[in-house]
Amino acid sequence: LRNVHPLLLTCTVNYFFFSHCAGQPYFSSRIHACRYRKGVCVPGICRPPYHWAGSCGSVRSCCVRGRWA
Repeated sequence: LRNVHPLLLTCTVNYFFFSHCAGQPYFSSRIHACRYRKGVCVPGICRPPYHWAGSCGSVRSCCVRGRWA
């Protein structure tokens, strides 16, 4: 840690601290983010009663069940 610029280190620590305090957890992958939203990753597009909530990768969609379904 000697060669790391102090301002960069401070910004990084503050980013993680404030993002967790604000309820925005850091996810290591898109699949984990999709599961956190109670979604499923499917190839292609989402079919009813699911709707698109994000991407799980290059050709996969994060689908969550609709509110009124």
